[in-house]
Amino acid sequence: MNDLKDLLELALSDVPGRDARVDPAADLARGRRRLRRRRQRLAGLAGVTAAVLCGVLVPLALQGSAPRYDSPPTAASSHAQPSRTQPGQSRRAQ
Repeated sequence: MNDLKDLLELALSDVPGRDARVDPAADLARGRRRLRRRRQRLAGLAGVTAAVLCGVLVPLALQGSAPRYDSPPTAASSHAQPSRTQPGQSRRAQ
């Protein structure tokens, strides 16, 4: 606990003097720069995220809608199929 007390005493003793003036214009400029950088980073991150999502989702969407050709389509046969006869009947009618 002594370390914590020492750090608190050091923080309390490091109070700026009454002669030290704070420059609000410099603080505002620094805050605006940080906000601008943060917005630029977020915009860049959003762009990268959108590009990755498009790169992944578009092929998946196109793959699901494309016709699948597992086997070539078979054409209808133009040859007459032999008729099946019932047992006990002959093919030729006399």
